Amino acid sequence: MTASLFNRKILVTRDALQAAAFIQKIETAGAQARLFPTIKITGPQSWADCDRILKSVDRFDWIAFSSANGVRYFMDRAQNFGLRNLPLRIAVVGTKTAEALSQYSLKADLIPRKFTAAGLLQEFNRLNMKGQKVLWPTSNLGRSELPLGLKKLGAEVTTIEAYRTLPNDQLDSERMRRQIATGELDALTFFSPSAFRFFVDLLGRDMLEIIRQTQTPVAVIGPTTQRAVEKAGLMVDILPSQSTEDDLLQVLMDYFARNK
Repeated sequence: MTASLFNRKILVTRDALQAAAFIQKIETAGAQARLFPTIKITGPQSWADCDRILKSVDRFDWIAFSSANGVRYFMDRAQNFGLRNLPLRIAVVGTKTAEALSQYSLKADLIPRKFTAAGLLQEFNRLNMKGQKVLWPTSNLGRSELPLGLKKLGAEVTTIEAYRTLPNDQLDSERMRRQIATGELDALTFFSPSAFRFFVDLLGRDMLEIIRQTQTPVAVIGPTTQRAVEKAGLMVDILPSQSTEDDLLQVLMDYFARNK
């Protein structure tokens, strides 16, 4: 148990399945987790594009995964086709995505030093990507930074929707509004721009002003989510140097140690 987080009430807006590990970590540190999963992850509306790719996946040189969800949904579908190994090099955006790969007995060939799309592009920039065929399984809300960057390096990028990120409309938004408005929560955490955007959609844009008035600290996993929050007019108070759960937990502890 960590004194700085003891009895702190931390809002977790991540998809419920993905949130489990982080919730366990912050509760072990003494905090009380309040799960409010603003997003839900599902399979694509149709597997047709993915199935077509899987039939000739060996024509690609690389497959790039920018999330653990991309790994899970794509590899589960691949295994339905009897594909246990991918006959191409694998790039991942960070260690969590690499861990998801390991569950399929696969190992990443390329992991960036900085766990962001920009960091992964820096690593690709060290290679000769001209004419290289790259497959990118992503979500319906997949950001364009990685494929556009790869194309600028001369690669041919094929994007397929392997899963969907959707707003979770099964939440008690009014209760959450009251908890934030009364200062009941000590910090709000966001792991993706979509989680933050759906949070605002569910609770209303006036919630941004309420958060400012209550001075509720906002914590984000990385710079992409930071930009989304700041574009909406909120200040990010807590940001780890590396985009991992453990680093976010550490900066949360550091923040409350300084602000007792």
